[in-house]
Amino acid sequence: MKMITRILAVVGCVAMIALLWLLILYLNRDGIVDFRRQAGVDYYYPADLKMMNLPRWRLTNTIPLSPDVAVKAAIRYANGKHPATTIWDVDRVYLEKQDDDGTWSYDISLIDRQSGRPFSVDVRVLMDGNIWEPTKEERKDHRGHN
Repeated sequence: MKMITRILAVVGCVAMIALLWLLILYLNRDGIVDFRRQAGVDYYYPADLKMMNLPRWRLTNTIPLSPDVAVKAAIRYANGKHPATTIWDVDRVYLEKQDDDGTWSYDISLIDRQSGRPFSVDVRVLMDGNIWEPTKEERKDHRGHN
């Protein structure tokens, strides 16, 4: 009987460690476990934006790209990546400062709730209306956002 108890205790510990590992691996930013998350990590490097001729924005000036136009750009992009999705719900819109020179971007989270297998897509829209495509490569200067 003692041997069975020990075996069950070991199996329970191994199962608990595996469960904790899965939770840590698949926990998204909002604290929700997302097992449908795509493999790999997306990296965004603000230094890459310095090479682009992006509109600069100061908080006291008119914003170069309004949130509604940014959301429309994000939806067009998501439709191109996921053509089977017909309706996107906007989950959140963040405005993020990328550097001290006045470079900003929108981080827009879209959710497909209609397909029967809901998933989300995060899209970064630059102040010129273009999409900021991530890279899969981590650089030595790993100050990129993921």
